[in-house]
Amino acid sequence: MMDTNTVKKNFKILSNRLNANIKLIKTNKRKTISIVLKSDGIYIKAPHSVDEKYIFNLLRNKEAWLIKKLKETNNCYPIEKKKFIDNEVFFFSWVST
Repeated sequence: MMDTNTVKKNFKILSNRLNANIKLIKTNKRKTISIVLKSDGIYIKAPHSVDEKYIFNLLRNKEAWLIKKLKETNNCYPIEKKKFIDNEVFFFSWVST
């Protein structure tokens, strides 16, 4: 459930080495800042009290780490969703307790 005081903003960061979509989510319930890397961009979750300048300075300081992690995630194979076919057989082991 989303907090009624949640603010969402989208940004695009372009620097010499980093080109990424940023999604900033600010809520009253948070007390810390978190940075989450996902396939569609970087999610930053922060409390309302944190200034956006502080967040962008944090991103600038973490730029090398972000680039490293984005390269690591791009090297991973995407997980394909299972396509279910009628009358398909699944084998699994059942352990009773």
